[in-house]
Amino acid sequence: MDSNRFHSDVDGSKVRNELGIGPKEQVLITAGNLDRTKDLEVLIDAFVKLNHDSTLIILGDGPEEY
Repeated sequence: MDSNRFHSDVDGSKVRNELGIGPKEQVLITAGNLDRTKDLEVLIDAFVKLNHDSTLIILGDGPEEY
């Protein structure tokens, strides 16, 4: 895999600041089609139970989009 495909010149600290995420806060990201077959409710429930100063970001679109 060519890791250069996924390199970004975006300043991560600036993005964190814009999103209100602290510099040491863990960020968990999932991206995909937002439909019931993905069982995102399970992810959200687990995140709420295990959350320790972290942020969950869900990206995508589909029938379950808010």
